[in-house]
Amino acid sequence: MNQSPKRAALRQAVGEGLLTRVRANSVVDWLPLDVHISVADATVTVLGVAGARAFWKERLLAAFKTRTMAPFVAGASFVFGEQPYALMKIAMSAYKLMARNAGYLSVSSGGKGIVLVDFLEMPALLVESKGWHAICHGQCEAVFHYLDMPGEITLSDVSASSFRYTMKCGSAG
Repeated sequence: MNQSPKRAALRQAVGEGLLTRVRANSVVDWLPLDVHISVADATVTVLGVAGARAFWKERLLAAFKTRTMAPFVAGASFVFGEQPYALMKIAMSAYKLMARNAGYLSVSSGGKGIVLVDFLEMPALLVESKGWHAICHGQCEAVFHYLDMPGEITLSDVSASSFRYTMKCGSAG
């Protein structure tokens, strides 16, 4: 996607003003939630839902290889074994570092082969964002892909301020 027409279309959909705003910050600066949502929604506008999910899947797979995340990914695999629960805990831990005053999330086991990712007390902007849901689904896909494991991902329990992603390991999907 780096030099493709889709990259140019994505940059245009995000807008030069927002790109300048993002570039002006360091990787540890807070950006308001609307910035994250604008970028996420632009991926759906340009790539469609399936394309945006694939885009975010590739972003997380690339992040797993970075100097920052690779030790955590390896450690989780060593301690808990090659299973989605541990990787989702690692992947979702970044949420509290990137978003403040934007609810919280919980990753838990829902029984054998089931991982529950609950987003709670979320702003309506996030709950209603197709782009945000593409990120969530793409991250679940990335975990299954990384572990070379089939799985099924479902969205449920959507309310004005919460939703749940359920990952069923070993399912066709």
